[in-house]
Amino acid sequence: MPKPGKFQAIAIMQLISGCMNGMWSLIFALSGGIICITPIYGIIVAIFEIMAGAKGLGQNPIDNPRFYRTVAILEIIAIINFNPIPLIVGILVLVFWQDPEVQAFFSGTWQPTMMQPGPGYPPPPPVYPPQPPVAGPPLPPAPEPQAPVQPPPAQVPDPVQADVIPPPSPQAADEEPEKD
Repeated sequence: MPKPGKFQAIAIMQLISGCMNGMWSLIFALSGGIICITPIYGIIVAIFEIMAGAKGLGQNPIDNPRFYRTVAILEIIAIINFNPIPLIVGILVLVFWQDPEVQAFFSGTWQPTMMQPGPGYPPPPPVYPPQPPVAGPPLPPAPEPQAPVQPPPAQVPDPVQADVIPPPSPQAADEEPEKD
């Protein structure tokens, strides 16, 4: 059975928070916690969190939808163990609980939708039914390819001739340079 993404996030967060809360409470109890009842409360909440997370990831997660909200409230109260993780998870679960998609899932009216492309991705092309070919006038024949025109070879100056200085012209010898 497909589930909304936020509901899956609720289940995963509660499962992870339950494991972390259980370890934290055991460490807190073994180190001689401040008050004897707080580690016991943390272990009980951890068991409920693991149950809620496993049930949420299971096949039939909606037979008792209030259980998830009750566990979220217990997580918030678990701050008495000085563990901020269940507090944060409990608040996030209560926020995700208010999502219309999650509410529709618990009421049984939720229908999975096709994912829409995100920003930066083009929308998928529309799907049109195939159209029959249209009969029309025949197309003209394609022109025959012509051979490409090659440019004439470029004339390369002779390197020997380029280094020779031309002799002075006779007119240049008759004229005298001007003096200032």
